[in-house]
Parts: sequence; structure tokens; C-alpha cells
Amino acid sequence: MKKTITIVAMILLFSYSISIAGKITKTYHFAKPEIISGEEYSEIKLENAIDLGKPGEPGIPYAGVNILLPQNEIISNVTLSFGKEINLGQYTVKTYARASPNIRSK
Repeated sequence: MKKTITIVAMILLFSYSISIAGKITKTYHFAKPEIISGEEYSEIKLENAIDLGKPGEPGIPYAGVNILLPQNEIISNVTLSFGKEINLGQYTVKTYARASPNIRSK
């Protein structure tokens, strides 16, 4: 009997914790990217974004986010929704080069 009460209490506690879990919604808007055209290649610049990528891949800006969750909360679902697609034209985008050390001769 005591074991049954403990199990029921645990189920109720779990159900209660799920029912009071909050929903956090974050919305991010980005301005139209700026295209900087060079002689051979173009670069894409986006406000508050950094350039990340692997060598040989196009240089595309990335924007990361940090979300502080309340204590004992976990992320259970992430949904991304995109607005209307914007045609920026046709460009040859600069690729990332392999990083090399700066070697100086004495």
C-alpha cells in the first residue's frame, strides 16, 4: 500500500511539474544583408552576425543566440519559422581559406 501511494505521488508530482512548465518564445528579425562586391568575389555582411565556415565553403554569416532557461527547465522543442524569401541577385561568394600560421623570417 505504501509503495502504491509513493508511485501515485510521484506521478502526480511529475504531472504537476509538466503542467507548470513555462513556454519561452524568442523572435529574432534580421535586416536585409549587405553585399560587398569585390573584383572576383562578393562578401555577405549581416548586422550582428559573424563569419564562420569551413575551408572551401562559401562565406556565409551566422547569428547565434543565447537563451537563459529558468532553473530546472529543459528545452523540449525548438521551432524555426522563416519569413518571405528575398532574392539578392546572383553573386560569386568568397570562400573560406584554410588557416595558416603567421611565419616571420628573421
